[in-house]
Amino acid sequence: MLVDVIPIVDEVKNENLYKKTVIIVDILRTSSTIITALANGIEWIIPAETIGQVKTIKNIETSALLAGDRFSKKIQEFDLGNSPLEYTSLPLKNKKIILTTTNGTRAIQKAGKGEYIFIGGFLNGASCIQKALKLKRDIVILCVGNRNEFALEDGLAAGFLIDTLMKNSDQAYEINDFGKAVYGMYKYYEDKLTDILKTTETAKRLTQLGFGDDIHFSSQINYYSVCPKYDPSKNMIKPSSD
Repeated sequence: MLVDVIPIVDEVKNENLYKKTVIIVDILRTSSTIITALANGIEWIIPAETIGQVKTIKNIETSALLAGDRFSKKIQEFDLGNSPLEYTSLPLKNKKIILTTTNGTRAIQKAGKGEYIFIGGFLNGASCIQKALKLKRDIVILCVGNRNEFALEDGLAAGFLIDTLMKNSDQAYEINDFGKAVYGMYKYYEDKLTDILKTTETAKRLTQLGFGDDIHFSSQINYYSVCPKYDPSKNMIKPSSD
C-alpha cells in the first residue's frame, strides 16, 4: 500500500487519485466543520466551489440551509458560516446544507476522481483511517492549504493520520517523502498540538476575527467517530456507512 501526502490542492492531478482512497484535510476549517456538522445530525452536505453554484443548487434543494465563508468570514445572507462550533449549538438534526468555503469545497470537488473520498482531521482520524484501511487501496492524503500555499495545520493533521495508520495497519505500506516529513513534524509537536496550531497563519487570522475557539476545538483528537464520505456522482457528503 502506497501512502502519498500532497501539500496543496493545486498540486493534485487526476492520475494521482485514480483507484485510490483520498482523505481531504482542511483543519481550519472546512474538514472540521463537515465532520462536526454530520456528527451533530446534519443529513447531508453539498459542496459548492462558488457562491453562484450555491444559488443554483438552492433552486433545486429549496429546503437546504446555506453555509460557508470567504477568507474566514461568513457570507452575507447565508444561514451559517464555516465555524465548527456553530454546528454544536444549533438544532440541526436532519437538516441539509449547501456549503462553500474559500479552499476546502474546491478541494473536495477536485478530488472527485478518487475511488473513495473521505474528509479527515484530528477530530475523526481513527475512524477515517479505519475506513481507509478496510478498503485496501493506496491512500492519498490531500492537504488543502491556504491561498495556494502549504498550511502547517494541514500538514500536522496529515502526520497525525499517518501516525494513526502506522499504529493500526497490518498491511505493508510505503510513505512518500513529504508524508515522512509531516509525520516527523507531527511527532515532534504531538504533546503541544494546540499551542503550535495557534501560531499558524490561518489561526492568527481566525483569532483576529474572533474565531480563536475554533482552533482548540479542531485540534481535539478523535472527538467524533463519524467519517464523512463524498460521492461525486451525487456531489454529496454523508456519513460513511461502509
